[in-house]
Amino acid sequence: MTSAAPYDEIADWYEHDFLGRTEAAGDDPLGIKRALRDLLGRGRGICLELGCGTGIRAAVLRGLGWTPAGVDLSAGMLRYAWGRLPVVRADATRLPVRANCLPAVVTVMADRKSVV
Repeated sequence: MTSAAPYDEIADWYEHDFLGRTEAAGDDPLGIKRALRDLLGRGRGICLELGCGTGIRAAVLRGLGWTPAGVDLSAGMLRYAWGRLPVVRADATRLPVRANCLPAVVTVMADRKSVV
């Protein structure tokens, strides 16, 4: 997998500008933290985030008791994620995990281009 992913070119903007505005001071303007709390809930074990991007949701997952891990196609996004959670660059249609081995999987704000 050596080709550039669609989100490689916007990784810096996403991390510094977009997240800086939407995540400032713990705000949740898009309701993502609330949705993770309500829909995923508390748990334990690994929670895999498909299309994890910069890994910004890792702290929320940890706060819910999960051990976050991430998968994304974008090496640019994963540059930021590596400091937040264990990650692997992979195609979501060919995950580097065995079937039925994860207690939870989530995806947030991902589209087909970011995970396939």
